[in-house]
Amino acid sequence: MYILIIVFSPLFSASVVGLTCRIINNSIAHYLTSFMVFISLIFSLKLLYMFSFKGLTTFEDSLYIWGTVGSLKLEIGFLVDRLTCMMLFVVTCISFSYGSKRDKIDYQVWRIPVATCRVV
Repeated sequence: MYILIIVFSPLFSASVVGLTCRIINNSIAHYLTSFMVFISLIFSLKLLYMFSFKGLTTFEDSLYIWGTVGSLKLEIGFLVDRLTCMMLFVVTCISFSYGSKRDKIDYQVWRIPVATCRVV
C-alpha cells in the first residue's frame, strides 16, 4: 500500500496541476505539488523504517495481470528491496528539497510544455 502512495501521489498532483493550469494560480499549484511530494517523502521514510528496523527483506505487490499465455503470467506490479527503498527515499528527499525552493523556480519554463499539449 505504501508503494502505491509513494509512486502515485506526485503523479496525481502533476496531473491535476497540468489539467487545471489555466484555472489555478502558480502559488496553489506549487503548494499542491509540494504537499504531495511531502506525502510521498513521509511514506518512503516509513517504508525505509520497515526495511531497516522491522526486518522486511522484499516487498512484492501485483497491480493486475496483463496477460496469460499458457503457464506464463504477465503481471504489472512493484518489487521493492532494500536498495530500491533507499533510492525511493533519496529521490523523494531531493525532489522535495528542490520543490520547496519556491522563490528559485521560474514558472514560465515549467508551464509552457503543459499549456502547448492541452486539448481545447
